[in-house]
Amino acid sequence: MASTNVVNLIGTIIDSFRDTYAITSITHVGTTYTINTADTKRLAVGSYVSISGNNYEVLTLIANTSFTINSTINVIGTSWKALAPYYFYGTPIMISNTLDKYKNYKQKFPVIVLFETMPAIVNDDTSLNIERVVSLEMYFCNEANFKDWSHDEYYTYVIDVLQTYVDDFITKISNHRQIGTLDKHNETPYSKWNLVRLDTGKNVFNSELSAIKLEIDLPILKTLECESN
Repeated sequence: MASTNVVNLIGTIIDSFRDTYAITSITHVGTTYTINTADTKRLAVGSYVSISGNNYEVLTLIANTSFTINSTINVIGTSWKALAPYYFYGTPIMISNTLDKYKNYKQKFPVIVLFETMPAIVNDDTSLNIERVVSLEMYFCNEANFKDWSHDEYYTYVIDVLQTYVDDFITKISNHRQIGTLDKHNETPYSKWNLVRLDTGKNVFNSELSAIKLEIDLPILKTLECESN
């Protein structure tokens, strides 16, 4: 029996609900390319997409019609995929050290944070198909504007969109073959949230954020190792 790597499992699940859609056509004037697509989903100006293995920033966007990117190479492809939501795991210090490697701060958001401490109840009953039940504490975050926004604007611009990511996550884990039946989970929205390094007091993301905290007990099912003859 193989033990499931929960961090990688969560990463795979998050990747499964990153937005993607077909490209109907691509045109360009100079280095500005227009990507025509019937559904832009949760893309916004400043989002990043992958097309044929290359990453591009969305410069302009017409909802459910097209978006533009800049490229010095010819852009070809039949579909686009959003790089968001980004995914970071660890302690605040570990996450901060990872983020320091990012040259463009926009390539952080929206982000899902999974904290390193994941208490688990390990099943010792070999007759049961449960490997262990892992308690997860996750934060779904995006940039906010503390100075100018009203209370409702935090929800309109950030929290309501983050809720769609939380819902996608719950749907995916509820139907995942390595995860047992879910009982319940807790969600807590925060209009203002940040992650602070305990050693320096530094704001890890160096941004004003809104977030939804997700607490859930994840029943991990046993998996069998495949043996080759």
